[in-house]
Amino acid sequence: MKPSMKHAVKTVSALFVGGLLFLGDGTARADTPAQVQQALRLVCDRSAASYSRRDLAGYMAMYAPNCIITSASGKSATFLQFQAGTAREIAGKTMGVTRYTVQYVTVQGDRAQARITRHFVKHFPTHKPAYTFTYDVVENASWIKQPTGWRMTAVQMLRDVQTYQRN
Repeated sequence: MKPSMKHAVKTVSALFVGGLLFLGDGTARADTPAQVQQALRLVCDRSAASYSRRDLAGYMAMYAPNCIITSASGKSATFLQFQAGTAREIAGKTMGVTRYTVQYVTVQGDRAQARITRHFVKHFPTHKPAYTFTYDVVENASWIKQPTGWRMTAVQMLRDVQTYQRN
């Protein structure tokens, strides 16, 4: 077999399982923290874009169905509770802009821990008086790599700051 064909066979016989890449020769290579951080950035960016389009399913795709979201004050919500609240928010007259920053990631196989900051701005121009709501969150998120990609399984908000400003 030519060297180029041997390489092609090895590439075709690669298989992803969890957070490991299994090569055709039986060796395995785990995703590096940098690779996972980039993947999580893409998931967060897609989620933020879905939110801006009022696409609830696209926004919620970032969360695993068993995800628990815990606020900085200690109140917890299940995936379904969080989804219902987000649906009400998306159905509102005004929409906001969300930006995520994945600060750092630790990886162990198909699981990851990430520190994420979220910046959310929502304008209410028709309210009297008109105002802008800003919400900044620092959170630790647990992720799992599934066949469909990385999904959050738990979110612990460490700090959230809400600001209302009259326009």
